[in-house]
Amino acid sequence: MEIPVRDNRQLAAALRRFRRELRHMTQSDLAEAAVTRQATISNAENPRSNMDIDTLFRLLAALNLELVVQPRSAAREDWVERIDWSVLP
Repeated sequence: MEIPVRDNRQLAAALRRFRRELRHMTQSDLAEAAVTRQATISNAENPRSNMDIDTLFRLLAALNLELVVQPRSAAREDWVERIDWSVLP
């Protein structure tokens, strides 16, 4: 399963989804596997928080996931270009 991630909100949701649905892990289970605290997992799954890159890679490894960097899909780029960003807060 591939989940496109383009911002903090999507990353938080993807980590939570893989942890819960595919690995059937609690936050505490993942914290133990990633050698970190449960609060770190909670923060990682909060779209308003920032995590450092080392933490991200520890979580990905504990979930048996990898980061793949690739160009955005053309459909997504077209959609983003049509947004009137001036009306957003």
